[in-house]
Amino acid sequence: MAFALALFLSIFRGPAARHLLPISITLTVTTILAVVWYAFGQDWVMTVIYSDYWGWGYSFLLAGLSALMIDIAANRARVTSAILNALPGGMSFSPC
Repeated sequence: MAFALALFLSIFRGPAARHLLPISITLTVTTILAVVWYAFGQDWVMTVIYSDYWGWGYSFLLAGLSALMIDIAANRARVTSAILNALPGGMSFSPC
């Protein structure tokens, strides 16, 4: 759903592409890392015994990224711009 929301925003909120780039990169990288960790880093015997199939860290990260995308859609990226401007790197983001 997060990827669908990012696609929707990139189509219908063209000026928000600059704000969506860091979110989309983070979403893609964390999804790949979660899949690799889940497939190869699990102790599958204990996972099956305790029925612990979902990591809370990935869920919280996905909720945070979804909140930033909702900010882009509904609030013209004001909060997202403030967060991205606070990061070091010299880039300046303005609300779209």
